[in-house]
Amino acid sequence: MRGGRGCVVQEINLYDLLKYYARNWLLLLSAVFVGAIIGLTYTNFIQTPLYKSDATMLVVGARTSQDATINNNYTELFKSRRVLETVIEQQGYTGNYEQLLTRTTATNDKNTDIIKVSIADTDPKKSEQLLSASLEIFKKEASSLYNSSNIKTVDAASTPAQSYNVNLLLQTSLAVAATFFLVVIALFFVYDYRMSNPIKTQPAKSKKTVKATSTKTRTAKKPAKKPATAKAKVTQPQSVFRRLGTLLTGAIVPTPSQTPATKKTK
Repeated sequence: MRGGRGCVVQEINLYDLLKYYARNWLLLLSAVFVGAIIGLTYTNFIQTPLYKSDATMLVVGARTSQDATINNNYTELFKSRRVLETVIEQQGYTGNYEQLLTRTTATNDKNTDIIKVSIADTDPKKSEQLLSASLEIFKKEASSLYNSSNIKTVDAASTPAQSYNVNLLLQTSLAVAATFFLVVIALFFVYDYRMSNPIKTQPAKSKKTVKATSTKTRTAKKPAKKPATAKAKVTQPQSVFRRLGTLLTGAIVPTPSQTPATKKTK
Protein backbone atom coordinates (compact mmCIF):
# COMPACT_ATOMS: atom_id res chain seq x y z
CA MET A 1 0.00 0.00 0.00
CA ARG A 2 1.41 3.42 -1.03
CA GLY A 3 0.68 6.56 0.96
CA GLY A 4 1.13 10.24 0.19
CA ARG A 5 4.38 11.61 -1.24
CA GLY A 6 5.49 8.17 -2.39
CA CYS A 7 5.90 6.67 1.07
CA VAL A 8 5.14 2.98 1.46
CA VAL A 9 2.75 1.93 4.25
CA GLN A 10 3.09 -1.67 5.42
CA GLU A 11 -0.25 -3.43 5.85
CA ILE A 12 -0.58 -5.42 9.06
CA ASN A 13 -2.52 -8.66 9.19
CA LEU A 14 -4.53 -8.69 12.41
CA TYR A 15 -4.62 -12.49 12.54
CA ASP A 16 -0.83 -12.74 12.19
CA LEU A 17 -0.41 -10.04 14.82
CA LEU A 18 -2.59 -11.95 17.29
CA LYS A 19 -0.63 -15.12 16.59
CA TYR A 20 2.58 -13.19 17.28
CA TYR A 21 1.18 -12.08 20.63
CA ALA A 22 0.14 -15.67 21.37
CA ARG A 23 3.69 -16.90 20.69
CA ASN A 24 4.98 -14.34 23.21
CA TRP A 25 2.44 -15.18 25.92
CA LEU A 26 5.20 -15.75 28.45
CA LEU A 27 6.44 -12.19 28.03
CA LEU A 28 2.92 -10.82 28.47
CA LEU A 29 2.41 -12.92 31.59
CA SER A 30 5.72 -11.65 32.98
CA ALA A 31 4.51 -8.09 32.41
CA VAL A 32 1.47 -8.80 34.58
CA PHE A 33 3.63 -10.11 37.43
CA VAL A 34 6.08 -7.22 37.16
CA GLY A 35 3.24 -4.70 37.22
CA ALA A 36 1.74 -6.33 40.30
CA ILE A 37 5.11 -6.24 42.09
CA ILE A 38 5.59 -2.55 41.19
CA GLY A 39 2.10 -1.64 42.41
CA LEU A 40 2.45 -3.50 45.69
CA THR A 41 5.93 -2.13 46.34
CA TYR A 42 4.88 1.48 45.69
CA THR A 43 1.70 1.23 47.77
CA ASN A 44 3.22 -0.51 50.79
CA PHE A 45 6.77 0.88 50.94
CA ILE A 46 7.03 4.14 48.95
CA GLN A 47 3.73 6.00 49.11
CA THR A 48 3.10 8.06 52.26
CA PRO A 49 -0.38 7.37 53.70
CA LEU A 50 -2.38 10.42 54.75
CA TYR A 51 -5.27 10.46 57.22
CA LYS A 52 -7.97 13.07 56.72
CA SER A 53 -10.09 14.51 59.51
CA ASP A 54 -13.44 16.07 58.42
CA ALA A 55 -15.81 18.57 60.01
CA THR A 56 -18.97 20.42 59.01
CA MET A 57 -20.05 23.99 59.83
CA LEU A 58 -23.31 25.87 59.29
CA VAL A 59 -23.72 29.58 58.63
CA VAL A 60 -26.94 30.60 60.45
CA GLY A 61 -28.97 33.79 60.29
CA ALA A 62 -30.92 35.65 57.66
CA ARG A 63 -29.20 36.20 54.36
CA THR A 64 -29.67 39.15 52.03
CA SER A 65 -28.64 39.85 48.45
CA GLN A 66 -25.58 41.77 49.69
CA ASP A 67 -24.00 38.82 51.50
CA ALA A 68 -24.75 36.12 48.90
CA THR A 69 -21.03 35.38 48.57
CA ILE A 70 -20.27 35.29 52.28
CA ASN A 71 -19.93 31.52 52.35
CA ASN A 72 -17.19 31.70 49.69
CA ASN A 73 -15.45 34.31 51.83
CA TYR A 74 -15.60 31.96 54.80
CA THR A 75 -14.01 29.10 52.84
CA GLU A 76 -11.13 31.33 51.76
CA LEU A 77 -10.73 32.66 55.30
CA PHE A 78 -10.41 29.13 56.66
CA LYS A 79 -7.41 28.52 54.33
CA SER A 80 -5.79 31.90 54.93
CA ARG A 81 -2.49 32.56 56.69
CA ARG A 82 -4.39 34.33 59.44
CA VAL A 83 -5.86 31.00 60.49
CA LEU A 84 -3.35 28.30 59.46
CA GLU A 85 -0.19 30.07 60.66
CA THR A 86 -1.77 30.47 64.08
CA VAL A 87 -2.58 26.74 64.05
CA ILE A 88 1.04 25.94 63.19
CA GLU A 89 2.31 27.97 66.16
CA GLN A 90 -0.18 26.54 68.64
CA GLN A 91 0.07 22.87 67.61
CA GLY A 92 3.82 22.77 66.91
CA TYR A 93 3.34 21.66 63.32
CA THR A 94 6.69 20.66 61.76
CA GLY A 95 5.79 21.91 58.26
CA ASN A 96 5.26 25.40 56.91
CA TYR A 97 2.15 27.19 55.71
CA GLU A 98 2.38 25.95 52.13
CA GLN A 99 2.63 22.32 53.23
CA LEU A 100 -0.35 22.60 55.54
CA LEU A 101 -2.33 24.44 52.86
CA THR A 102 -1.90 21.59 50.37
CA ARG A 103 -3.48 19.24 52.95
CA THR A 104 -6.35 21.55 53.85
CA THR A 105 -9.71 21.77 52.06
CA ALA A 106 -12.74 24.01 52.56
CA THR A 107 -15.81 23.80 50.29
CA ASN A 108 -19.30 25.22 50.27
CA ASP A 109 -22.18 23.10 48.99
CA LYS A 110 -24.01 24.95 46.25
CA ASN A 111 -27.17 26.78 47.31
CA THR A 112 -26.64 25.81 50.95
CA ASP A 113 -25.11 27.34 54.08
CA ILE A 114 -23.01 24.23 54.75
CA ILE A 115 -19.22 24.53 54.82
CA LYS A 116 -17.17 21.33 54.84
CA VAL A 117 -13.53 21.46 55.94
CA SER A 118 -10.78 18.87 56.34
CA ILE A 119 -7.08 18.59 57.20
CA ALA A 120 -4.86 15.59 56.38
CA ASP A 121 -1.70 14.40 58.12
CA THR A 122 0.47 11.29 58.31
CA ASP A 123 -0.78 10.77 61.90
CA PRO A 124 -4.55 10.30 62.26
CA LYS A 125 -4.59 11.76 65.77
CA LYS A 126 -2.57 14.77 64.67
CA SER A 127 -4.96 15.50 61.81
CA GLU A 128 -7.88 15.62 64.29
CA GLN A 129 -5.99 18.00 66.57
CA LEU A 130 -5.04 20.31 63.71
CA LEU A 131 -8.63 20.49 62.46
CA SER A 132 -10.10 21.11 65.91
CA ALA A 133 -7.68 23.97 66.47
CA SER A 134 -8.44 25.38 63.02
CA LEU A 135 -12.19 25.43 63.75
CA GLU A 136 -11.73 27.39 66.95
CA ILE A 137 -9.35 29.93 65.42
CA PHE A 138 -11.55 30.31 62.33
CA LYS A 139 -14.62 31.15 64.44
CA LYS A 140 -12.71 33.80 66.35
CA GLU A 141 -11.34 35.41 63.19
CA ALA A 142 -14.72 35.36 61.45
CA SER A 143 -16.38 36.88 64.50
CA SER A 144 -13.79 39.68 64.67
CA LEU A 145 -14.05 40.44 60.95
CA TYR A 146 -17.82 40.28 60.49
CA ASN A 147 -18.89 41.21 64.04
CA SER A 148 -21.13 38.18 64.08
CA SER A 149 -21.17 34.75 65.70
CA ASN A 150 -23.30 33.05 63.10
CA ILE A 151 -21.03 30.03 62.50
CA LYS A 152 -22.00 26.86 64.27
CA THR A 153 -20.28 23.48 64.29
CA VAL A 154 -22.47 20.68 62.96
CA ASP A 155 -19.95 17.82 62.95
CA ALA A 156 -16.82 18.09 65.07
CA ALA A 157 -13.41 16.96 63.80
CA SER A 158 -13.38 13.22 63.23
CA THR A 159 -10.62 10.70 63.89
CA PRO A 160 -9.81 8.91 60.62
CA ALA A 161 -9.57 5.14 60.80
CA GLN A 162 -7.75 4.60 57.50
CA SER A 163 -5.75 6.60 54.97
CA TYR A 164 -7.71 8.29 52.23
CA ASN A 165 -4.98 8.32 49.55
CA VAL A 166 -4.06 4.61 49.58
CA ASN A 167 -6.11 2.11 47.59
CA LEU A 168 -4.16 -1.13 47.30
CA LEU A 169 -6.43 -2.84 44.77
CA LEU A 170 -6.87 0.18 42.52
CA GLN A 171 -3.21 1.18 42.45
CA THR A 172 -2.00 -2.39 41.85
CA SER A 173 -4.50 -2.79 39.01
CA LEU A 174 -3.33 0.45 37.40
CA ALA A 175 0.32 -0.65 37.63
CA VAL A 176 -0.50 -4.03 36.05
CA ALA A 177 -2.50 -2.40 33.23
CA ALA A 178 0.24 0.16 32.53
CA THR A 179 3.01 -2.45 32.40
CA PHE A 180 0.94 -4.81 30.22
CA PHE A 181 0.07 -1.97 27.83
CA LEU A 182 3.74 -0.96 27.48
CA VAL A 183 4.77 -4.54 26.65
CA VAL A 184 1.96 -4.85 24.07
CA ILE A 185 3.15 -1.65 22.37
CA ALA A 186 6.80 -2.83 22.41
CA LEU A 187 5.84 -6.18 20.84
CA PHE A 188 3.82 -4.37 18.18
CA PHE A 189 6.83 -2.30 17.14
CA VAL A 190 9.03 -5.42 17.07
CA TYR A 191 6.44 -7.20 14.89
CA ASP A 192 6.18 -4.22 12.53
CA TYR A 193 9.96 -4.02 12.22
CA ARG A 194 10.25 -7.70 11.35
CA MET A 195 7.50 -7.40 8.76
CA SER A 196 9.20 -4.38 7.17
CA ASN A 197 12.68 -5.99 7.24
CA PRO A 198 12.29 -9.73 6.60
CA ILE A 199 15.35 -11.92 7.15
CA LYS A 200 16.72 -13.33 3.87
CA THR A 201 17.51 -17.05 4.02
CA GLN A 202 19.69 -18.95 1.52
CA PRO A 203 18.02 -21.84 -0.38
CA ALA A 204 18.81 -25.33 0.87
CA LYS A 205 21.40 -27.21 -1.20
CA SER A 206 20.53 -30.57 -2.73
CA LYS A 207 22.31 -33.76 -1.70
CA LYS A 208 24.12 -34.06 -5.04
CA THR A 209 25.47 -30.52 -4.73
CA VAL A 210 26.64 -31.18 -1.20
CA LYS A 211 28.43 -34.41 -2.29
CA ALA A 212 30.11 -32.69 -5.23
CA THR A 213 31.27 -29.86 -2.99
CA SER A 214 32.68 -32.27 -0.41
CA THR A 215 34.48 -34.24 -3.14
CA LYS A 216 36.07 -31.09 -4.52
CA THR A 217 37.13 -30.11 -1.04
CA ARG A 218 38.79 -33.47 -0.39
CA THR A 219 40.58 -33.34 -3.77
CA ALA A 220 41.86 -29.89 -3.07
CA LYS A 221 43.20 -30.96 0.30
CA LYS A 222 45.29 -33.85 -1.14
CA PRO A 223 48.91 -32.79 -1.84
CA ALA A 224 50.07 -32.99 -5.47
CA LYS A 225 52.37 -35.88 -6.32
CA LYS A 226 55.89 -34.96 -7.37
CA PRO A 227 56.96 -36.31 -10.80
CA ALA A 228 59.28 -39.25 -10.60
CA THR A 229 62.79 -38.31 -11.58
CA ALA A 230 65.20 -40.76 -13.02
CA LYS A 231 67.95 -41.68 -10.73
CA ALA A 232 71.24 -40.45 -11.91
CA LYS A 233 73.58 -43.20 -12.77
CA VAL A 234 76.59 -43.19 -10.60
CA THR A 235 79.71 -44.12 -12.50
CA GLN A 236 82.62 -45.44 -10.66
CA PRO A 237 85.86 -43.58 -11.31
CA GLN A 238 88.36 -45.41 -13.54
CA SER A 239 91.63 -46.53 -12.01
CA VAL A 240 94.92 -44.84 -12.88
CA PHE A 241 96.30 -47.98 -14.59
CA ARG A 242 93.20 -48.28 -16.80
CA ARG A 243 93.55 -44.72 -17.96
CA LEU A 244 97.23 -45.23 -18.63
CA GLY A 245 96.55 -48.38 -20.66
CA THR A 246 93.93 -46.54 -22.69
CA LEU A 247 96.35 -43.84 -23.59
CA LEU A 248 99.09 -46.30 -24.65
CA THR A 249 97.13 -48.85 -26.59
CA GLY A 250 94.18 -46.75 -27.72
CA ALA A 251 91.85 -49.49 -26.63
CA ILE A 252 90.02 -50.15 -23.47
CA VAL A 253 91.66 -52.79 -21.38
CA PRO A 254 88.95 -55.23 -20.32
CA THR A 255 88.30 -55.54 -16.64
CA PRO A 256 88.82 -58.89 -14.92
CA SER A 257 85.04 -59.35 -14.78
CA GLN A 258 84.78 -58.95 -18.61
CA THR A 259 87.62 -61.42 -19.58
CA PRO A 260 86.45 -64.95 -20.31
CA ALA A 261 87.38 -67.60 -17.89
CA THR A 262 90.04 -70.04 -19.32
CA LYS A 263 90.06 -73.60 -18.50
CA LYS A 264 93.30 -74.95 -16.99
CA THR A 265 94.90 -77.71 -19.00
CA LYS A 266 96.41 -80.58 -17.34
